[in-house]
Amino acid sequence: MPTTLQDLLVWRSFDRRGFERHARRFAGPPLPADLEGRHYLVTGATQGIGHALALGLASRGAHLELLCRDAGRAAALEGEVLAAGAGGATVLLADLADLAAVRAAACAAPTAPLDGVVHNAGLLPLQRIRSPEGFELTYAVHLLGPLVLTEALLPRLRAGGGRLVWMTSGGAYTQGLAPAELADGVEGKDGYDEVRSYARTKRGQIVVADALHRLLGPKAASFSVHPGWVDTRAVRESLPAFHRRMGPFLRTPDQGADGALWLLTAPLDAAARARGGLWFDREPVGQYPLPWTRPSASRVQDLLRRCVEDAGLAESGLAALAGA
Repeated sequence: MPTTLQDLLVWRSFDRRGFERHARRFAGPPLPADLEGRHYLVTGATQGIGHALALGLASRGAHLELLCRDAGRAAALEGEVLAAGAGGATVLLADLADLAAVRAAACAAPTAPLDGVVHNAGLLPLQRIRSPEGFELTYAVHLLGPLVLTEALLPRLRAGGGRLVWMTSGGAYTQGLAPAELADGVEGKDGYDEVRSYARTKRGQIVVADALHRLLGPKAASFSVHPGWVDTRAVRESLPAFHRRMGPFLRTPDQGADGALWLLTAPLDAAARARGGLWFDREPVGQYPLPWTRPSASRVQDLLRRCVEDAGLAESGLAALAGA
């Protein structure tokens, strides 16, 4: 993406004004109008970016698998996507923080080849919370649960030549890797530091997405995507001061979902598909704009090893990540 003076000002690039400016120069293939016969799985689709993404796929006729943790919201979402034109919808109930529940949900999923999977579910808890397996919640939801789900879906992804998309965050730009801190969350001067815990797991997603791209290729591909600053309930509740300050300029959920929708569905050329990496507004972008956040190879390997072990995947098809 060409850099303009406005792009150097984060708040004029990540916000709605940035999306509108970038959209005027979108290159590459447009979003397809018809996805009939294609199958996609989306996590965290009952609200925000995931909801917009699910409706964007549904309105083009795709069959959707929706991994949700709340049965009532899942039922409402199923009705919405069918009304929007989805070729079918399957609800899978599981909390991504509960690794046993994720495995059970994956076993109950359809067996059709997958054209794409979006790891969109996310949260920013205001206090340290433990998952059923004892891990800090953002680590469990942003990294461990998605890895367990990915491992279960590998045969379907490879059969469909599918694309795996990880919804990360601009907060990752400020953080390096600290693998030893992930299981318990970051400790700040006043106790649990929720913002840094969130941002470090989002940095971890970018690293894991890259490792999976190397492991899955060429039969499948893995990307991470930064949605910009989006007006969602999660932002309003977890970052109220930020929302009060930036609210009028935040992206809509549809704008936040655009990059993931495009990566999932557009007929990417061989170079784009082979690239993998982090994308923003339909363009590949650098992962380390702050040089001191770039991790060493040993730190990357430590992160991957810990994720594989903590997710219980040491004997699975993703075991090779531990040595990536």
